[in-house]
Amino acid sequence: MIEFIQNAPWHHIQDFFSNGNPPLLVRLLILNTIFFAIYAYRRARGAPTMNDKAAIRVQSLLIAANGLLLFEPEIRNGLKYIDRLI
Repeated sequence: MIEFIQNAPWHHIQDFFSNGNPPLLVRLLILNTIFFAIYAYRRARGAPTMNDKAAIRVQSLLIAANGLLLFEPEIRNGLKYIDRLI
């Protein structure tokens, strides 16, 4: 696992997040801001909001999905290596 992190193409991350018009990073920030505004509005009105555990699970899934996107080539190579061992 440490080899995946050490061999990751860290210099490509900025290119990945700055691609597009507007850049992907800006789109993610806008989406996050919209959901935060909806959450704050619902909470201010006293409406039931998402359960804290569910919110943490959603955030964890998003982090895992982003990790899979960033480390996809390394994961594929690792799976091929494991397949050869079996």
